[in-house]
Amino acid sequence: MEHETVIIGVNLESLCGTVVRVARVSAVALAWLAWPSATLAQSSRADALAMMQAKKAEQLRPYENSTGEQILDTAEELVLATSSVYPWIGSIYPGAWLGLGGGYQRSVADTGRFNARGAWSARNYKLLQADLDLPELVRHRLAMTARVQWLDAPSVAFYGIGNESDPDQETTYTYTPTTLAVTGRLQIMEWLALGGGAEYLDVRSDAGRLDASLDPPPVTAAGFGEDVSYGVGRIFLDVDWRDEPGYSQRGGQYRVEWASYGDRDTGMFSFRQTEAEIVQLLPLMRANWVLGFRGLVTTTEVGDAETVPVFMLPALGGSSSLRGYPSWRFRDRHRLLLSGEYRWTPGQLVDMAIFVDAGKVVARHRDLDLQGLKKNYGIGLRVHGPSFTALRLDLARSREGWVLNIGGGTAF
Repeated sequence: MEHETVIIGVNLESLCGTVVRVARVSAVALAWLAWPSATLAQSSRADALAMMQAKKAEQLRPYENSTGEQILDTAEELVLATSSVYPWIGSIYPGAWLGLGGGYQRSVADTGRFNARGAWSARNYKLLQADLDLPELVRHRLAMTARVQWLDAPSVAFYGIGNESDPDQETTYTYTPTTLAVTGRLQIMEWLALGGGAEYLDVRSDAGRLDASLDPPPVTAAGFGEDVSYGVGRIFLDVDWRDEPGYSQRGGQYRVEWASYGDRDTGMFSFRQTEAEIVQLLPLMRANWVLGFRGLVTTTEVGDAETVPVFMLPALGGSSSLRGYPSWRFRDRHRLLLSGEYRWTPGQLVDMAIFVDAGKVVARHRDLDLQGLKKNYGIGLRVHGPSFTALRLDLARSREGWVLNIGGGTAF
């Protein structure tokens, strides 16, 4: 029996072409099938993104200052008086405690300004003052200022004359000066200024508050109970490269001033005064730490028939000099003050400081040395802005006890 053999021929080239076409058709089919899903996924993501953006838009609010920023803005307005009508807070006079008041200011021409204010302190000190800053001249290098000021200080402390005066001999007197002054300042370079001025100073003093039972009687000190009118001329040289006078972490200031006080009535109370001051600030660790140093010397000169009234003598004590002693604690013809501070910044708006002060008052030039200095040490807290110090609390200790100084502005 013969078997029929069937031979099936296969064309490999044709078979491969068929497979490729089938693969292409399958890919197109799969893409077509997947396209709705991809489109749907993209649409879902876009919808989700739009919903998130809409939700964020609903949550958007205008930027509001934090509590700290609001306090800083208020302090800046109080200290820098940025409004035309403004409240005022600060020190009227050493020993007056904190003063409150208000003022009014307006621009004069392009760069001039009129500013008037009145203030009253908790110790019944009163101040009225008006300043007129004339428009700057000589390419803004020359500034002229006219000032009228009246002060009533009813209880200025007096402990006697000299570096060894007795703290138990404290008494008070009334001091009421009225000042009319014109001052010019020529800014030679950004850090160098030369200036001067002339003023009329009328001083009324009342010795009625002085304690007559003290020994020696304070009324015997020169000038108490006298009304003196002065014609004053002064010149000064100021080298200042600090960041900002109101709050600075680097730079320094070197200043020299000479003034002549001519007694217009009898000539008996005429005198000349020279004052030199050096302030140097050294920043450490990007100004997170600052070392501050200050030296101050004031001298007065008189003729044979002249004397300096007690209320015009250089003094030490209070928040800007010997901080461990009360205001006006020491008075005499000449004074020397040395201060050092170590400052650090625990917060953006707060500085802390550890400080030491040393100083003396003497009757003779040759006694202006480092012997017999009165010393104190203490710790301070300062609330400040970029260019001002709004509040300063200094707690200081001396041989006479603790003193808390509260005020505004820098110590130096």
